[in-house]
Amino acid sequence: MSTDTQPTNFNDIDIPKEHWNNESVQKWCKVIGIPESDIKHIRDNNIKGRWLVLKKDNLEEALTKIKVSANSAFEIYLKFNPTTSVQVQGEQIGQDDMLQKIYTELISLKQSKKRKSIPISDFEDSHIESLKESCGLTGQSYQELPYSGKKQNMKTYIWKYPTTDKKQNTTKPKKDNPTGYDEEKNMDSIFTFLKSNYPLPSNYEFRDYHTKNKLITYPFYYHGEPSEANGTADFFILPKTATEMNATIKMEILVVIEIKQPLLSLDNYVPQIIIETISSNSHSRYPVLGVLTNLVDGWKLYWSNKTFPITFGYCTLRDERNFSKAITCLSTIFSPTLNITETLIKNEIIAPNDEENTPKKHEENKGEQVENKEGEKNDNSDISAKPNKKPKTSTPTTTTTTTTTKQHSFNSQIDLWGDIANLDDIPLDNESEKRMIMDYKTKFLIENILVPFFKDNS
Repeated sequence: MSTDTQPTNFNDIDIPKEHWNNESVQKWCKVIGIPESDIKHIRDNNIKGRWLVLKKDNLEEALTKIKVSANSAFEIYLKFNPTTSVQVQGEQIGQDDMLQKIYTELISLKQSKKRKSIPISDFEDSHIESLKESCGLTGQSYQELPYSGKKQNMKTYIWKYPTTDKKQNTTKPKKDNPTGYDEEKNMDSIFTFLKSNYPLPSNYEFRDYHTKNKLITYPFYYHGEPSEANGTADFFILPKTATEMNATIKMEILVVIEIKQPLLSLDNYVPQIIIETISSNSHSRYPVLGVLTNLVDGWKLYWSNKTFPITFGYCTLRDERNFSKAITCLSTIFSPTLNITETLIKNEIIAPNDEENTPKKHEENKGEQVENKEGEKNDNSDISAKPNKKPKTSTPTTTTTTTTTKQHSFNSQIDLWGDIANLDDIPLDNESEKRMIMDYKTKFLIENILVPFFKDNS
C-alpha cells in the first residue's frame, strides 16, 4: 500500500499521519468532535497531517493562531500529547483510558447546553426550592454561643452617604434604597474597614470584587429548565498568590462576604448568600465560609459540603466579637481539609448539635431570640425568619425524591462538572497557566466529584 493512500475510516483513537491530506484531517476532526466552525479554519488554512505532526509539541498555540478555539486546539493537542496519569485514592488512572476525555467532554457539554441566566442578586425563595429538588439541598442550623475570649470592644461600621430630603434634611427612603443609604458609595470605606479591623495572616488578603462580572456561577434546574446563577459577591478573602483571572479566583476562594444596608432585614437576602456560598464552595479547593452582614447588628454565617446532596450549615451571630473570632481562627488554619463546623464549635463560637444530619424546622427548634435595635425579635434557628412578617425563605428540608428529581439531580451534577471545567476566561496567550489550571481541575473533578459520586451511586 502506498504511503500516500488516504484513510477511508476514522475513529477517535486515530492520530493523523504525515501523508494525510487536508480532507482527511477534516474528516478526522469531525470524528473526534471538533465543531464545524473550527474545522472551517482548518480547511481554509489547508492544514495537513504533516503540519500537525511537525507542530505537535506546540499545537495549541499554532492552532489558536489560525483562529481554532482553545477547546478544540487543546482536544487536538491531547491526541498527540496524552497527559500524564493522576493519582486517585491510591490508584493510577491513565489518560489513555476513558477518563482522558473527561475534561474536554465537560467543556463541550457546557457549551452545548443553553441555560437561562439568573442574576444572583435576584435569587429568592423559589430558586432555593428548585435547588432543593435538583441538588438535594438541606440546611442545618447552629446556635451562637455567648462570646468567650480576649476582652475587646465590638466593632461596627458607621454607614455614610444617606439619601436625604434637602427641605427636611432628614433621611428619605426611596423605593430602590429603602434604608436611606447609598450602598455603592460605602463600598470603598467598607473595604478599608474590613482590612483595618480584621487582620489576616500575611499570606491572605481581602479583595473587592463587587463590580466583577460572572465571578460566581452555578448550574441548576429552575422549574425544570436548565439554568445558571451568575453574578458576584462584594468582598472575598483569598491567598495573596491568587491571580486576577476568574478561573483562579474561583479556585482560591476562602471567604465570600455579602454586604447589605442597615435597617433592612438580612433575612430577605438569605437565598443570595446561600447560592454564593455553595457556588464558591463547589469551585474552590478550600471549604468556603459565606458571610451576610450589615456590619452593625447581624452576621449570618453559611458553609456547605462539596459533594451531592448538598448540606449547608448556618448560624446568625449577634455579637461582633464572635464574628471576629471566626475570621481569626479560620484564617490561621485555612486548608483544603478544613472542617468549618468543627472549627467553629471548637472555638466556642457555635454550639454543637446532637443530630448533625437532621435539618431543624422553625417550629421544631425555637432558638434564642435576640432583640435587634428596633426592638423586634429574630429567631436564630430559622434561616429566613423576618420580624413580624411572613418568612420569605423557609429552612430547606429533605424532599421526597421522584424520578424527575433524581434526573435533575444527576443533570445538575453533570452541569456542575462542566462549570468547574470551564476555562473560557483564561487568556489564550497564557498557555502554561491554563495547562496548570486544567491539570488541577481534572484532578479535582476526579477525586472530589466523580469518584464519590459513582461510589455513592454504584
